[in-house]
Amino acid sequence: MHHYKACGLDNVFLVNGYKVHPENGNAVSFEDFEGLQKALASFVVDRPRLLTGAEFRFLRNELELSQKALAAVMHKTDQTIANWEKGKTAIPLESDLFLRQYYLHSIGHNTEFKRLLSRLIELDCKEVQLKMAFKQRRWHKQEEAIGDG
Repeated sequence: MHHYKACGLDNVFLVNGYKVHPENGNAVSFEDFEGLQKALASFVVDRPRLLTGAEFRFLRNELELSQKALAAVMHKTDQTIANWEKGKTAIPLESDLFLRQYYLHSIGHNTEFKRLLSRLIELDCKEVQLKMAFKQRRWHKQEEAIGDG
């Protein structure tokens, strides 16, 4: 059994699908590296608890995003992402859920997320302000955009 530490997660052990190469300083090769990484990511995404810092970093790496790039997408600072990954600060629920959904979208399992993300980016670019007017007869809200944005 191989303790697969190179993925950045402490609790991953491989029963098979790998080969140790003593002639190369015990380097390890894998039969299906991409499949292994996807299986690990699916396990992490499906766990019914908040992500650890190491799991957050693992998913970010699977998305091939730097801390700075992910921070920009999430409207955070790269230092915030670094602190989450190092376990210095707790990962907020909404950030945890966002990263899980972003990963699922990246492998084609969440097309609704793409639509939502595109809409949020579009709205963020426009900076639309809404004026809300209320009518007294059975109070209800009327929304209309103010200005061009």
